[in-house]
This record gives sequence, C-alpha cells and structure tokens, in this order.
Amino acid sequence: DNGAAGQRKLIKLSSDQLELLVDTQGGDIVSAKLLQHTVAQDSKEPFTLLMDKPGRLYVAQSGLIGRDGPDSRAEGRPTYTSAQTDYQLADGQEKLVVPLTWTNADGITFTKEFILTRGKFTVGVDYKVTNSSSKPLELQFYGQLKQTIAVPEDQQSHAFMASAYRGAAYSSSEKAYQKETFDNIKEKNLNVTTDGGWVGMLQHYFATAWTGDTEGQNQLYTRMVGNGQDAIIGLKEPLT
Repeated sequence: DNGAAGQRKLIKLSSDQLELLVDTQGGDIVSAKLLQHTVAQDSKEPFTLLMDKPGRLYVAQSGLIGRDGPDSRAEGRPTYTSAQTDYQLADGQEKLVVPLTWTNADGITFTKEFILTRGKFTVGVDYKVTNSSSKPLELQFYGQLKQTIAVPEDQQSHAFMASAYRGAAYSSSEKAYQKETFDNIKEKNLNVTTDGGWVGMLQHYFATAWTGDTEGQNQLYTRMVGNGQDAIIGLKEPLT
C-alpha cells in the first residue's frame, strides 16, 4: 500500500531496443531491459540494465527543482497520470512519445515526455510547462543515476569481472573523460560546472548516462545516500 501515493504505478514503454518501466511517482526510469541483448548466449531472457530490487538499485531519475519545481515540494515528488499503462513503438513508427502529466494546486500543468526512437538506445526526457498563472516560474532540470555500491551477487562469482571498472564517470569542458569511483564519492561530493558535459555509471560492457543542456552551464554532482549504500552522480541544467 502506497498510502498517499495511492495512484502510483509503473508504466511500460517499449521500442525495438528497449523495454522501460517508468514510476509515475516522479517519472523515474526504474527498469531497463535491452531487448537485443540476452543475459547469456543460450538464453532468450533480455539483459536487464536498470532495476529496482531489494538490495539492488540502479535507476535513472529526473525532475524539476528550483523555487517552483514539482520535485522541490515539501510534500514530496509529484505522481503523474498517464492515459495508458503500456506503450509500444508500432511497426513503421519511427518515434514513440509518451506524455505523463501533473497539475499543481495553482493549475499549472507539467508534462513529462519520454521519447524512444527506433534503432536507438537514447531516451529523450522533455518537460513542457503550461503556466496559466500571472507569475513567472523558476525551474531547474536535474538528471541523475543512482546505484547500489555493493557488487551484485550474480557477478561476485565471475573473477574476470574484478578487472573491469564499475563506478561513475563524467565529461566536462576541462576533462573529456574522468572516472569518479565509488570511493571518491564516499570521500567528497563532486561539484563541477561545465558547458555541456555528461554524467554516467559504467559496468562491464554497459554504460548509462545523462547528457546536459549543450547551450548553458551545467552543474555535475555526486553524493552518497541510503546510509552510504547507494551512490548518485547527476547534473543540473541552468535555471529556467
């Protein structure tokens, strides 16, 4: 039982490459399956990259903060509504656009759109804000990756995995590619301001990243959460 967030549910978005689950509370991507990659050669089960399981969290979160941001509210993040619970890229369709909507107490509507494209692993996340009030809004987009630091049990047995890097990384105008290990994140919070840039999490064969606004100055950050069990790397775009 989700109590106050009673309407909270998971929405499925599928393309030829990806099957995503989006939590309507906040609109985070809490599961991502790579449909063209199986867990093993003799298996039909798709490889799961992002997941929200007990003791094993790896999710792509995003929202709007700032003075009027729905994700800055004292009462918690918004629970969006969606027309369907299952969206699929149709045959002959190039792009799948899935809107989630939320209207605040002042009647301002926030639409969070997810865009999946045939043949691509990129997921577009766009916000459209309809401000029917007379006052200007101050909003700031953030995108972050959150991951449990402990090595998943199913990978502990693979000795060869030990040599592969698992952790965070980022790119800035100063450094094209910089690893940010989980130990670094434990020691101190990253704070880098850059034009463009990206933040990512890497593991054996696969990476996940948020790319920032290419026009303005983005702030890259890290922090530890969940009693030191989970690491976050993220970016904030300029205030709008």
